[in-house]
Amino acid sequence: MSPFYTPAGTLGSVEANAPTSLPPQGGYRSIENFCSVAPLTGNIHYDGTSGGLVGVLTVSVGGLPPNDEVFVNWSNNSVRAPVIASFATDSNGAAIQSSVYVGRLGEVRGMEIVLSAASVPNAALGHLEPC
Repeated sequence: MSPFYTPAGTLGSVEANAPTSLPPQGGYRSIENFCSVAPLTGNIHYDGTSGGLVGVLTVSVGGLPPNDEVFVNWSNNSVRAPVIASFATDSNGAAIQSSVYVGRLGEVRGMEIVLSAASVPNAALGHLEPC
């Protein structure tokens, strides 16, 4: 037998109703507001203070393509702008808040938010700057 061998411990049962909790998301855990640049109108409010993904973005943006799906690209710098969320637009091209889905928090303080069409790769629709 190897001198490095350690026998395994005794296995036990796990309680069926053991409580589980998800850890807070890693990412930018602060508040930031972004104002649209023409031709877009409106703003986006970011609140990552809870560490969760629900209620992070309040989107009030118009001037977008009607009845479309839009990606929210969080620009960390002039090179990196990962998609953190998406939302749908109504028949007037306005964001539908109830459709906002956040998949992750921003990584660091945002330099800008770039909105892009989900149906066309890299098709920028406009951007918002910190305000």
